[in-house]
This record gives sequence, structure tokens and C-alpha cells, in this order.
Amino acid sequence: MAAAVLVVGLVGGLVWIVSGRTEPPAVTNPSALPQRQPGPTLPLNEPTLAADPDQDWLTPTWLPDGLSFDYAMYGFGLGQSLSYVDSDGQESLVVRSDTPMVQSLRADETVEVNGVDWSYSTTETDESSESHYLFRMLGTTSEVGPVGVLISSDTLGRDAIVEVAGSLDTVPATELPRPPLPVSLEPNSGTVVAEATADGVPKRLAVDTDGRYFAMSVGGAGGSPVVLRPMEFINWAGAQGPNPNLVLTGNEAESLIWGLLHPDVATVDVELTDGRIITTIPQDDYGFAENFYLAAFPTRTEGGLELLAALVARDADGNELQRTSGPGSGPSVASEPTPPIDP
Repeated sequence: MAAAVLVVGLVGGLVWIVSGRTEPPAVTNPSALPQRQPGPTLPLNEPTLAADPDQDWLTPTWLPDGLSFDYAMYGFGLGQSLSYVDSDGQESLVVRSDTPMVQSLRADETVEVNGVDWSYSTTETDESSESHYLFRMLGTTSEVGPVGVLISSDTLGRDAIVEVAGSLDTVPATELPRPPLPVSLEPNSGTVVAEATADGVPKRLAVDTDGRYFAMSVGGAGGSPVVLRPMEFINWAGAQGPNPNLVLTGNEAESLIWGLLHPDVATVDVELTDGRIITTIPQDDYGFAENFYLAAFPTRTEGGLELLAALVARDADGNELQRTSGPGSGPSVASEPTPPIDP
């Protein structure tokens, strides 16, 4: 049963709406209804950054059939990373250079590639599949310790990644298909696309894009590049917990969550495990093909996500377009528009 809706305020471009419902929101059973189709595929954006002509990348000149470039990413504690996807858009190959080496990697076999010794190992990911790694050390740095080159794949076998290693060549960043993206943006850099207030402190979501993927940052907290897939209306790109001092005695503070939205999305509900619902509207003052959300929500822990039950994207009529459920879970497209919450 729906209760009256109280508009708490408009702060920093973020609209808050708290529902008085005490019972958890109902979830439509998607298996009983025909699938709802998403809106049209979005056009590419103009890149907001340029490749550094003085930055060199170790790049494969040979790829297995069906694989193509997806994105390039770099940053402190990561080095340089190139991602390649298969024909279904699933990541199939990652090539990292100047990357910190994981101490737990073991060498099952030594493989000579172009006169250089590499270490090969496998790790079971489940009962039917395994990950393949080919790596070699380059040296040690004072900042991150041992660094090296690491080639990994969950779908390619030993022979394929050995051939990839044999094809590696150094190319300038300007020859990559799209400009490399930073893991996190420097303070006061990027394009500010959304604003919110958490615990009385103004927060800003800044982005850079290579034309397809976005690097996102809130106060220096970043992560992997994100993109809105063809079957997505909303994605969960990042989150930030509260100031730990605010929750030392179990008091309620505020976490932040952010991501990308399809332009068909008119509102985003942040559903909490105690039945409260916080609603925010899309933001984008720059003019990207996608919109963005940055929402603050309650928490009583330093981790900040224990009360987050789901994110729900709705159209202008209040119909549910897509729901992401539970901390860290992936999105699932709603099978049919569901009725809006009654005011």
C-alpha cells in the first residue's frame, strides 16, 4: 500500500523523495511477462581527452579471430591495461604492462617467446572453466614494488596467449583506436555532470570519455571505465562510503552511488532494505548522449552499502525500465513496465 510522498528538498541539483512505506517494495516476477525492449542504441560522444603522443603502449599486433579493441586504461597501481572483447562484447583478453605483479601468481611452466622467458599459469574459475596467465617481470619500483607484463584470458587457451605475447610491439598512444582513460581523475579535472550533497558536504561527479567509455570520479574515487550496454537503462559505476567518524557509534550517515543512465530514464529510485525509497533525477549539463545520476542514501556502517536493496530506473510515466538488486549485483532488464508508485 502506497503512502503519501514527502518532498524533502532540492540540494545541489539532487531531488530527494522519501516514501513513507514501511514494507519492502514489491518486485514484479519477470518470468511471467514478455520482455520489455530498451530504447535505441545511443550514438558515440566526442572524446573529452586526447592521447599523449609521448606515452608508449605495449600492444598486440595479432589477435585471435573475433576479438577487437574495447578500451585502454592507465593509472597509479595499475600501469597500462588494454581490454579486448569477443563478438558478443564480452571481455576475452587483457594485456597489462608496467603493472604491479600479484605475488600469488605461480609459474606452472616457463615458455620462451621470441627468446625471452615468460611464466605461464592457470587458475580454475569454476568446475568447467579456468583463467590463463602469461607474465614476465620487468623490474621493481619504489612506489608499487615488482612490475611486469601480464596477459590474461578466461576464454583463450595457452597457445593463443603465447601468440599474443609474441606479437607485442610498442606503439604511441596516438595509434590506439581510442584515447586511454585514467583510472581516476585528478582533482578539478574532467567534466562535472552531476552534483549532490552527502552529510552536508557538496559532492560532484566528474567524467572524461574516450567517445564510448567513461572514466568517473567523485572526489578522487574512481574505478574501471564504464559504458551503457545496448540492453541497459542504468548501470552502477561506483560508490563511496561515509566519513568513518560519522558512524563510529552507529549513527546514520550518507553514502554516495553513481552511474550512467539511458535518456529514456526520468527518475531513479534508491530502494532501501527498511522500505524507504529515495528518488533522484538524471543530470547532464554537458550534452553527452547518456545522462548520469549521483545519489546520497543512508548508512550506519563504514562500508556504506548495507541498506541498499535496489536501484530502479523509471520512465516519465513511472514505469519500471530496469532494476539492479543488492550491493554489487548486475543489472537485469525489467520484463514489463510496472505501475508507478501512487502519490
